[in-house]
Parts: sequence; structure tokens; C-alpha cells
Amino acid sequence: MGWSVMAKVRLYRNPGEAGEKKYKIIAVESLSIEKKTDATRLALPEMSESDQDIVRMFGVEMDISLTFKIVDDGTDKSEGTNGTSVVTVWEQMDYLLENFLTKETDDVFKIEIFDRDGSSAWSREGVITSLTINLRKGETAFECSLKFAVGNVI
Repeated sequence: MGWSVMAKVRLYRNPGEAGEKKYKIIAVESLSIEKKTDATRLALPEMSESDQDIVRMFGVEMDISLTFKIVDDGTDKSEGTNGTSVVTVWEQMDYLLENFLTKETDDVFKIEIFDRDGSSAWSREGVITSLTINLRKGETAFECSLKFAVGNVI
């Protein structure tokens, strides 16, 4: 098969609760983690950049961007958490669009990254703020991109 396998990633909707949903990703294209804080610059006339005051009024935020290929390798990508198997590309697209975007105010999502040996290496909870599925010109596989905001869902 033509995709490269980085670390495995799993998405969860309402982890550990009744009705938990999972989605196993095997063909990660890119994963980026951005940690940031907003700051306001007070750039006054005739001041050099090193003399300007910077005001931090907000805390730290973390966003995760994930892009992966939707691949039919014959396995159930829901790992048994859907009433029926989620195997084909079309089944995966429907499953992702139906289950992995915030619908309810109490929906919690989790992203978990595994080492090559299959052990859990890193995870965060928050909300998926966008999910986009594309088929690019010249490509044979659909690509899914999502944005994940890390934090306590209230």
C-alpha cells in the first residue's frame, strides 16, 4: 500500500462514557501542535521594536491540526464502538461526519497518539472545531483534516 505509517492516532468521542465512539487512524499525513498565548503590542511612534511594551492579558491555548488519508485496509475503524463495522471509505466518511464534530454541549473529544510499538504516548481532551474531507486532483484517496482545541469542556 502506498501510504507511510507514522505513529498511530485514535480519536474518541465521549471517552469512557456509555456511547463512546472511537476512530483509528493509520495513514497520518501531518500532525501539528500549536501552543500560544495572545499578546497586545503598544507600538508608539518613534519607539524601536525593543522598546515597545507588550501586554499579556490571556492564558495559554493549545490547538492540534491533524491530516490523514481515509484508507480501507479491511479493518473496522470504529474498533467495535459503532453498531455496524466502519470499513469502506464511504462508511468512514459518514462515520466521521456524523460522530466527530461537536453536536451536544457536553460532547468531549480526545486525541491519543501511540508509539510505533502500540503504547500510548500522548493524549489531550477538548473539542473538534472543524472537520474537512477533500479529494484532491490527481489523488486516489480522500483526505480528512481536523482542528482540535485542547481544554476542559464546560
